[in-house]
Amino acid sequence: MSLFSVLPPKDRLLIAGLFFAIVTAELFLFLYRRTVSRSFFGRPADFLKLSASIAFLDFLSIQAGLEEGQCLIRIPWGLLVLVFILLFGWILFRIREEHVILKNSLSPFSVRQALDDLGTGISYANANGRIVLINRAMRQVISGITGAVPYTEEDIRKALEGRREPETADIYRLDETSVRRIRTAPMEGGPQGFVCTTAQDITELYNAAESLEADNRKLEQTIARMKEMYDRLADRVREQEALVLKIKVHDEIGSSLIAISELMEKNPPAELEAQMRVLRNAVSYFSGGTATGERQDFEAVRQRAEELGVTLAAEGAFPDDGQVMELVSIAARECVTNCIRHAKGSLVRVSITEQDGRFLVSITNNGIPPQGKIREGGGLSSVRRRVEEAGGVMRILQDPQFVLQLELLPEREM
Repeated sequence: MSLFSVLPPKDRLLIAGLFFAIVTAELFLFLYRRTVSRSFFGRPADFLKLSASIAFLDFLSIQAGLEEGQCLIRIPWGLLVLVFILLFGWILFRIREEHVILKNSLSPFSVRQALDDLGTGISYANANGRIVLINRAMRQVISGITGAVPYTEEDIRKALEGRREPETADIYRLDETSVRRIRTAPMEGGPQGFVCTTAQDITELYNAAESLEADNRKLEQTIARMKEMYDRLADRVREQEALVLKIKVHDEIGSSLIAISELMEKNPPAELEAQMRVLRNAVSYFSGGTATGERQDFEAVRQRAEELGVTLAAEGAFPDDGQVMELVSIAARECVTNCIRHAKGSLVRVSITEQDGRFLVSITNNGIPPQGKIREGGGLSSVRRRVEEAGGVMRILQDPQFVLQLELLPEREM
């Protein structure tokens, strides 16, 4: 293998250039370590290695430019190339090692990098108000307002003037799309007089709170309108009920007066007493009371119905239970009343059967079937209330004809 000294000057300069790359990498590593340690010379061993490398490169470069007989380096050029490969691999290993050390160790550089990675803006100022440390987020927040990087706490304070949200102590709207909670407090565990300023991004949280507050206001308004509507509805129902009662009283009194007038004009005095007795019974019947003080059992209801021209027919085995028969009598009396008033019929049929310890009662008539939905008035509502208080069940059917169904319990089970 040829010696380095016998190579052409061009080849010798090429080999010298390879070693220049080694020295450049060594210089980069030295500056990198100096940045981490904040020392001018870095570690002494690194400074000595760099100095030796520069001296060797200077000597090699001078020898590469001399003539063949003047070059003092008389070693095989392949050995120099091998040394270059070994040194280059060693430099790469050291760079990787330094990266791992920096990543796993605490240093000013790692602290700054960690602060810059935060989404919350942070700055530290000394007792004179001068900022000694500020991360990327805080620089962006303030520079986005003023167009310049802040150097003092006064710069931050002026940038935030007029941007605080009403009725808040530390919430600032930077623009239409950004809201920050910015607080300044003394630095805990730090030098005397140092303060820390933070700028936390709360845009989504603040907008969600505003939206929730607006929804709550709308809900309160809706509830107020609904309450007002219910109050008006209650008044309207009371007015309607009073009107219906007035009309009913007016119609009943008018009909009664007409009937009395016809009775007195058309009937001879001999029949007047009998007709008045029928009228008294009818008035008592329709009002739910008694005219003669007689007990209101089923037979009494049947007799009064016949006096009014309605036949009350009974089917099935009627029980001896007094409570059940009283409820049946009350329901039958109301059905006779409705048959005369609404159905214009002449027959009311009451059917009773016993099943599983219960009495099933069905009451129908031969009058005109209901034309629309049956509305429970005072009479049917009263029957329902009495039946349900006794533990029974009441149902009203109207298709194809009117049927009042009752399920009654014996008195001993009520």
